[in-house]
Amino acid sequence: MAIRGDFLKYSLKTGRLDFEVADAMTCKTKTPNKRNKIAVVELEVNCPKTKVKTYSHLEKKLGEFAMSFSRNNGRFNIRRIICAAEKLAFVRKVATYSFATVITAVLVFGSVSAIDLRLANEAIINGHPIGVIADKKSFEKLLIDVHSSLETTLGKQVDSFKNHVYISRLVFKKDLSSDYKLRQNLLSTFDEVSQAYAIYAGDRLLCATFEEQSAMGALDRVKAQYAKEGVQMTIDFAEPVTVRKEFVPIGYIRSAEGVFSALTESSEDSQKYTIKHKDTLWSIAREYDMTVDDLIAINDNLTEIIHDGDVILIKKDKPVLSVRTSYIATSEEPIPYDNDEVKDDNLLAGNTVVIKQGTDGKKNVVEEIVSINGDEVERNVKSEEIISNPVGGVVKIGAKAPPTGIASGRLIRPAFGVITSRYGRRSRDFHTGMDFANPIGTPIVAADNGTVEFAGRSGGYGNLIKITHGNGMETYYGHCSAILVKQGQKVSKGQQIGRVGNTGNSTGPHLHFEVRKNGEPQNPQSYLN
Repeated sequence: MAIRGDFLKYSLKTGRLDFEVADAMTCKTKTPNKRNKIAVVELEVNCPKTKVKTYSHLEKKLGEFAMSFSRNNGRFNIRRIICAAEKLAFVRKVATYSFATVITAVLVFGSVSAIDLRLANEAIINGHPIGVIADKKSFEKLLIDVHSSLETTLGKQVDSFKNHVYISRLVFKKDLSSDYKLRQNLLSTFDEVSQAYAIYAGDRLLCATFEEQSAMGALDRVKAQYAKEGVQMTIDFAEPVTVRKEFVPIGYIRSAEGVFSALTESSEDSQKYTIKHKDTLWSIAREYDMTVDDLIAINDNLTEIIHDGDVILIKKDKPVLSVRTSYIATSEEPIPYDNDEVKDDNLLAGNTVVIKQGTDGKKNVVEEIVSINGDEVERNVKSEEIISNPVGGVVKIGAKAPPTGIASGRLIRPAFGVITSRYGRRSRDFHTGMDFANPIGTPIVAADNGTVEFAGRSGGYGNLIKITHGNGMETYYGHCSAILVKQGQKVSKGQQIGRVGNTGNSTGPHLHFEVRKNGEPQNPQSYLN
């Protein structure tokens, strides 16, 4: 071992290797002849030329390593020492990456859930795409059911479905195939054909049977479901339906009873929704791109009062064959009268005085009422016969400008926002006001000058404010989250009186605004500027 300048020592007591800096130090491998000597490969250490950092720099670098000599295997080991600061930095780095990974996973899962994505499988049988399924077990059960039903109908053994392939897909819920579509696609995989009477809806082959009488009888039974006792109706299919004698794949052949079942299946399954905490009809309708009226129309006995756990329809099932019915109905309807208006400069603007009360007329109306699958879709007026003509009335209209603080009779919008429901008939009930959808806390202002008649809780209205404007005119502000006025307080047009809320029988945060004349609800649209 040759050392120029300083040298290298190994201590048997401490097990440490000590350097004393040399200008140039080299060591060549030699076989040790004593136990306290070290065999190492060639080593060269050059001191920095800058004399200021010579010893401190080398000591700092060497201090980062722990060195030891193993007597068992004769090896020299160097291990880097990790200080507490480095360990803490490493822990921080791991924690940061872990937290970022968790947040990313939550965001991805939340995004997937929000847009209703789910993991499903595309089913392929004997090389034929069948559809997108949510559950393999349910699909396997459908395969057995279809195969068993076909063998029963044909009275012979039929090859079972083979070569099942499932390909995982990330799909929207609406992209899942209905049972009807899966069944029809399964039946189309059979290559064997047989002569039978095939039933077509337009160009769609629905099913077939060996007897023509069975096919015609099944079609008549489908139409008979929509007949009403004591009502003369015209019943037919909404699209052309034909029966043809031809060769069809054996998968479409059904028994006499099976034909009726095939014709009354649903091509699109109904969709249901379970009410959750804080759900409203308004929020549900918005989520499924519907209106509250649409929800009420497809759910019998549904009202704005809903409870956790209730199940409602979002979409009705659609039968394979749509049936169109029509019948003639006669009803007596009123003919509204018109008022002649006379201006009076001595009467305050917004006030009216009836000089002569009008009378509605009457007429007999003959209408054709058309329904599809039992749901009314249109009414066509065939004729009208007047029974009595309306008699017009005369009304005095005030033209005198009101003093400051007195109601003008011209109302302003009490709140900004989208009008989600207007005045008038709403499915099975009558909406007596106008709804303005807004976030909770949105300001509500007085539609005109007046006096607060009531401010408090009032049944289905929730928190309600009533303002009288004179001449029998009142305005109602319902479902408030906060009331900022008191009973008997005078308010001016545009003054904030409350905040939009979701109290009472509410379908979501909104303002229910009513205009009443002598206690009778009026159409607010007729009074708003």
